[in-house]
Amino acid sequence: KTLLKIPNLNSAGYLAGTITLATLLFTKCREIINAIQSSTDTYMMGESLFRLSIFYILTLIMFTLKDASDRNRLEGTTFIELNAMTSVSFAAWALEGYRNTGFVPLHAGASAFFSTLSGFNALSSTLKKKA
Repeated sequence: KTLLKIPNLNSAGYLAGTITLATLLFTKCREIINAIQSSTDTYMMGESLFRLSIFYILTLIMFTLKDASDRNRLEGTTFIELNAMTSVSFAAWALEGYRNTGFVPLHAGASAFFSTLSGFNALSSTLKKKA
């Protein structure tokens, strides 16, 4: 019920982020299953499991931020901190994607968008709270 409700533009951005991260999460699960079946190196398996945990946590955080946006509660301290953390995480992914390819691929562009969305909301919520 709350996942598909989009009362404002921020909510639409967070929904897009949630769907993007959930897609990455399921893709990584499939990659891990294939790695188990082909008996991949344990280091590569550990790296894949670590990335899976990051996708899982960030998917939950983006859904939490979407729900807070639906209820106009982004000014809360917890949501400001979650926005700041996701902004930094997505910015790091965008820079990594750009650095590895030399141009802005789709995933780097999406990461930059979600970083900007989260960063702007963290900043504006902080300013509203101080006013």
